[in-house]
Amino acid sequence: MQWRGNGRLQNDVIALEKTRMEQATKIDEQAKAIKGYLADLDELRERLRISEAALREAETKLAKMTDERDQLVAERDGLRADQEQLKATLAKWVEAVKARDELVKQAGEQVHKLAEERNEAVRAGLMTWRRSTMRW
Repeated sequence: MQWRGNGRLQNDVIALEKTRMEQATKIDEQAKAIKGYLADLDELRERLRISEAALREAETKLAKMTDERDQLVAERDGLRADQEQLKATLAKWVEAVKARDELVKQAGEQVHKLAEERNEAVRAGLMTWRRSTMRW
């Protein structure tokens, strides 16, 4: 009986040792898995930190570009207003030049007419002078 009891106890000890070893192996595997999960978590935290920094940088750049765009829009609007003013000034200038050209044309025609009248008067005077000098 004692042999049986000792045998049973020995079998229980062996079973318990086997269970302890299985559990120790399982604990080691879980510890390794936890270390892997912690490494993954650290990597994800680093990626998140980098992503957040990139987001802040992108937001800063976007704000700067938005300000630049707004300045360019204001400048463009000012240039458009200047362009319209220059177009109006140019149109007035073109009209003034046309009016001046018309006056120059009229003055040229007047000069031409007066020159012809003078030439006619000179010819007529010459003819009269020739006639008067030929009679002598």
